[in-house]
Amino acid sequence: MPDVAVDRVFVAGDTGVLREIRAFVDAHAGSLPVASIHDLKLAVTEAAANALRHSGTDEVRVSILTEHSCVRVVVQDDGVYQTTLHAVDGDLEGHRGFAIIAAMVDEFSVRKGTGSGSGTVVRMLKCPS
Repeated sequence: MPDVAVDRVFVAGDTGVLREIRAFVDAHAGSLPVASIHDLKLAVTEAAANALRHSGTDEVRVSILTEHSCVRVVVQDDGVYQTTLHAVDGDLEGHRGFAIIAAMVDEFSVRKGTGSGSGTVVRMLKCPS
């Protein structure tokens, strides 16, 4: 199967934006097994939620590229990366986003957005398990 790329911009204030992002990933996840698609949707949702909650962006861009049997997803915003506190023992209220993403995909990287307007870029690769 040849490489296929799709891109979509999601507006930050839209109701149900994370549901729309999950549906977009589901529709373009190639031929990954169902369990791998679920993992990828969780990882992408977490990256998008982080962008929407913490960066101050007006929109989130999601790009999906199928590469042979794997799927590469890039989540980008125009905001500034905000450092959050690390989870402490017994803290069940979050601060585990990057750990969740890393556990769900085969490759994961983050380029932190700065005040110069570069935005944060989260790259993920999921291959069949």
